[in-house]
Amino acid sequence: MDVYRAAWKDCLARVQSIIEELHSPRLQEITEQVHSAHLPSRTLSNLPHPEIPTFCVHGEHYLSKTMFIYQSPPPSGPLTYLDDVTTKVLEPPNVSGCHLYPSDCTNITAAMKSLVSTFTQRDVAEGVSRKWPSASLASYDIHTLVSWYEHLEEDECSQLIVIFHQFEQFESSVLEDFFYICSLVVSKLPFVFIFSMSSPPTPSYLHATYSRDALTLLRVKTMVAPQGWSLVKAVLEQTFFALDFEPDIMIGPPVLEYILDYFKRYNSSNDAILTILQLTFMKHFDEPLTILARDSFLSTESLAEADAKLSEPPSFPFLDSLLSRVALPPLSSGSLDVDVSDHESDWPDRSIATLLESVDAARARFRARSRGVKIGYRLLNLVKGVLAEMGYRVDGKKGKADAEGEDIEFMGRALRGRLARENKNAGAAVKELSWADAQRLLAAIHQFFQELPPHLRAAEAKARVKVVSWNSQLQRVEEELFPELTEAIGDWLTGFLDEKLKSLEECSLWDIWYTGSTPFPSELLNPSPRASIISALLHPHEYARFQADPESLELEIGETQDAPMLWELPDTSILFRRYLEGGKMLNVYDWYEAFALELETQRKEMRKRLAAEAGPSTPKKNKGKGKARELDEQMEMDGEDDDEEQWRMQIQARFIRALHELDYAGFIKHTGRKADHVLRTVFDVLD
Repeated sequence: MDVYRAAWKDCLARVQSIIEELHSPRLQEITEQVHSAHLPSRTLSNLPHPEIPTFCVHGEHYLSKTMFIYQSPPPSGPLTYLDDVTTKVLEPPNVSGCHLYPSDCTNITAAMKSLVSTFTQRDVAEGVSRKWPSASLASYDIHTLVSWYEHLEEDECSQLIVIFHQFEQFESSVLEDFFYICSLVVSKLPFVFIFSMSSPPTPSYLHATYSRDALTLLRVKTMVAPQGWSLVKAVLEQTFFALDFEPDIMIGPPVLEYILDYFKRYNSSNDAILTILQLTFMKHFDEPLTILARDSFLSTESLAEADAKLSEPPSFPFLDSLLSRVALPPLSSGSLDVDVSDHESDWPDRSIATLLESVDAARARFRARSRGVKIGYRLLNLVKGVLAEMGYRVDGKKGKADAEGEDIEFMGRALRGRLARENKNAGAAVKELSWADAQRLLAAIHQFFQELPPHLRAAEAKARVKVVSWNSQLQRVEEELFPELTEAIGDWLTGFLDEKLKSLEECSLWDIWYTGSTPFPSELLNPSPRASIISALLHPHEYARFQADPESLELEIGETQDAPMLWELPDTSILFRRYLEGGKMLNVYDWYEAFALELETQRKEMRKRLAAEAGPSTPKKNKGKGKARELDEQMEMDGEDDDEEQWRMQIQARFIRALHELDYAGFIKHTGRKADHVLRTVFDVLD
C-alpha cells in the first residue's frame, strides 16, 4: 500500500501541475476581467438602469476528493476550477469576497442576511472596531451594507465580489429578488457576481431558468474552463510520454483505449480521467510483485534488511513467486529460442541479495527502454507534424481523420513497438524533400535534441552530433550530391526510430512497471446495475450467502451448489420468476394467484420440515363422547377458519410488498387503459 501511495502521489502531483499550467492563461484572463469590471470602459452608457457585472464560470472538479484515497495528508492547493478562480480574484487586499451556498439562501431574508453579515463582520474578524449610523438597522437590510461601505477608508475595498457556489441548486425565485435588491444599490456598492456552474455552457442554464426581467439586471459574461480532448491528450502525453518525468507505472494501450471510449461515450471531465488513472494504479498494485516498482527494499530501509525479510518463512511464497517470474524469459521475438532450463539453473546457487540486485538491473533496463520509447514517440510526432505542413502524410491513411482515435492508436502502437511502417514512411518522405524543406526538418530535429533534459541529451550525443554534421553539410552540398545526403538522413531516421520504438513487453519483469495488455477494470467505474439487480432477484441466496461469509463462494473443484427450490426464495424473487413467465401485459389478479399458489407450497413444505424436526408426536387422548366431542370439533374448525383468513391477509400483504419493490425497481409500468393490468419492462433475461 505504501508503494501504491507513493506512486500515485507522484502521478497525481504531475497531473495537477499540468492542469494548473493549462488553466493559468484562462485564470489570468478571468482575474483581469473581474478586477476591471467597474471601469468606465467596461460599462455601457445610457442604460435604463445599472447592470451588475456577472461571470458564469463553467468548470469542473479536476482534483476530486476521491483522488486522495490512501494518501495522507492530501496535497494542498485548490481542488476545483472555481477554487483557482476564487484564489486569484480575492488575492488583492482591496477586494472583499462573500461565499453564498444554496443552504444560505432558502428565502430572501436569509440570503440578504448572509450577504450583509459576511461583509460587515469582516471588521470584527480583523479586530477593527467601527461604528456607523446604520448600526440600528436590521441585519438583512441592504442599507446596512451601504452604510458600512461608505464609512470605509478610501481604496480600502474597491470591489464586493459575491461567489455563488453550486448555482444550479439555488431557488430561482429567491435569487431574482436578490438580484433586484442588489441592483437598487449597485451605484453605491461595487458588486461583482461569480456563478459556479456545473452545467454545460450551451444550452445556458441561466437563460433557460431565469426571467428576462432578472437577466436585464446582470451584465453576463461566460467563462469556460479548458476542457476537451486537447486537455486530455496533454495530460496523457506530459505524464506518460514526458521526457522530464518518469512515472513508476506506465499504462498500457487498453487503458488508453478505455480513456478514449469513456471520454466519447460517457464523461469528458478531468475528474473522470483521473479516476480511470487511479483505478488503473490500484488494480496494478494488487499484484504482490509490484512492491518492487520503486525499489527493491520491500518497505525496509536497505537491501540488507530486505534480504533478511525474504529469508523469513512467511516470505517464502513471495520469494517463490519472484524466482518463478525472474526465470521466465522476456516476451521478445526471439524468446522462443531461449533455453529456459539454462536460464533457471543459475538461480538456486545465488543469494537473495543477488536476486534483488537483478531486479534493480531489470528496473534500470526497463527505464532505459521506456525513455527510448518516449524519445522515439516525440521525435516521430515532430517529424510527422513538420512533414504534414509540407504536404506529406506519414501514416498513409486517407479520408476524414479521427483526431482522438489517431492519437490513442499512435500512443498504443508506440508502446507495442508497432510503428515500423510509419518509421519507414517518414524516412521515405525525407528522401523526397527539397533543399529548403530538408533544412527546415533538420533544424526542427536539432532543436528537439537540444531541448532534451541533460541526462538524455548526454545519452543521445551521438545522434545530436550527426544531425549537426548533416546540417552543416546541407549548407554547402552540391546539387548532384543532395539526393545522397537526403537518402542518408532518411535511412538514419528510420533506423533511429526503429531502435527506439520497441515493445516494453520485451523487457524482463516488465509486468512490475507496465500494465501491458491488461484490460481496464471497467466494472469498477461503470457498473451494470440492471444486470446486478436481475441477477440478485434470480439468485438471491448467492448474494445473501456472500454477504454473510465472503469465503462461502470459494467452492472446491468439482463441488457444486444445489439451486434452491422456487418456494425457498424470498417473496420478491418468487414474484419476479412468475413475472418472467408472463406475457407483455400481466393480469395482476392472475399474477397474485400464481404467487399465492407458490406460498401455499411454501407453507406445506415448512410444516413438513417443522414436523420432521419435532420428531414423532405422542398419541392424543380421546376427546370424549356425544355433545362434548362435537363441541370440541366445532371449536377447532372455527380456529382453522380464523387461521385461513389471517393467512389470506398475509398473502395479500406479502404480494403488495413484493409488487411495490418491483415497481420501485422499474420492472413494471402502469397502463391507463386497464386498471387491473401492468406492462413488463424487462424481457431479454437469461437465467
